[in-house]
Amino acid sequence: MLFHSTRRPVSLFDRRRRSRLSGKTLLRYAAVVVAVILTIWAIRGPVAFYSALYEGRQAISRQDFAQARQAFERAWELKPEHPYVLDGAGLLFLHEQAADWRAKARENYTNAIAKGLRSNPFINHVKEARHLLDAGRYEQAEVELEHTLALFPKNATANLLAGHFLYARGHLKKAIDQYQKALP
Repeated sequence: MLFHSTRRPVSLFDRRRRSRLSGKTLLRYAAVVVAVILTIWAIRGPVAFYSALYEGRQAISRQDFAQARQAFERAWELKPEHPYVLDGAGLLFLHEQAADWRAKARENYTNAIAKGLRSNPFINHVKEARHLLDAGRYEQAEVELEHTLALFPKNATANLLAGHFLYARGHLKKAIDQYQKALP
């Protein structure tokens, strides 16, 4: 037989096998188990935070604003004043269009930038502005474009969209200036 072995297979639970494990080996195994448990415990908070942000963003896409509000409030409880939460709240106010939505959206967007927002992996503001313009929702697009250009002043697509917006509003000279900013 090609694979025949005279040695009997040794199980991890076999007494003879256990007796070969030294104290140092057992300590190493225990240290690894403790490290895994601590790692899982340490990432539980950030995972919950980012999950709440993701859920809030998805709820806005479905136009389930109550669910989005709950998700962003959960994220706020985990990390108050975080720029991603403020940015998400601004987007929520923008889409929800409740009373005084424009001022609330601008305030949250401004606070997010003041708290250090550079970009948000959950919200593509250029894409949001494009969708709002394509849908003819110019008041919302204006607020979104202001925020997008505050975040990415040299983004060609954002400047091009701002030019489209200004042209649609009848501001030809401002539109031309904005289009020129889109050029390299």
